[in-house]
Amino acid sequence: MKHSVLHDMAVFILLLAIGIFGRWGQPAWAFTPIAAVAIFSGFYFGFRFVSVLVPLAILGISDFMLPAYGSRGVMFVLYVAMTAPVALGWYLRRPARGLARIACWSMVGLMPAILFYLTTNWAVWFFQGAALGYAPSLEGLLACYAMAIPFFRMMLAGDIVYLGVLFGAYAVAARFAPSRLRPVPVRIPNKSSE
Repeated sequence: MKHSVLHDMAVFILLLAIGIFGRWGQPAWAFTPIAAVAIFSGFYFGFRFVSVLVPLAILGISDFMLPAYGSRGVMFVLYVAMTAPVALGWYLRRPARGLARIACWSMVGLMPAILFYLTTNWAVWFFQGAALGYAPSLEGLLACYAMAIPFFRMMLAGDIVYLGVLFGAYAVAARFAPSRLRPVPVRIPNKSSE
């Protein structure tokens, strides 16, 4: 059954609010709901454009109240890294059973923080390394990664907590309105029908 437009708009606005206010009011730097919201939007919305728009809108709106990135390159990499988890949500739509399901959910909780850590710290070193005192060498890059370990831990904790909250709330809500809250399944072509 298809979602109603009003229902989808309400979920879209709710996800924006969670992401924006969660980013503005983060209890510790990098403990935000953005990656979890991106994953959930990929899982929930049938149109991929809408699911990608959620994290982009969160970042764009919340950036008005946060310090500047200091580099367009860093900003671009950060936007890509925070939008990429949407694809994990698309993957969650596919049915998985047993160990495959456990492995899938485990990776969903870990991958956004790892991707963000690797890409954004490389970008900081590459685009702003000299200004921040990082040498333009492997040692400078490793020093940049070492300095970011506390932020990686906080992002990983935030991702896991917010994923639990979002998907837990979804599971509870689906029990009371199951026909309205099921994501539209992704059609995977059958090789025999090609």
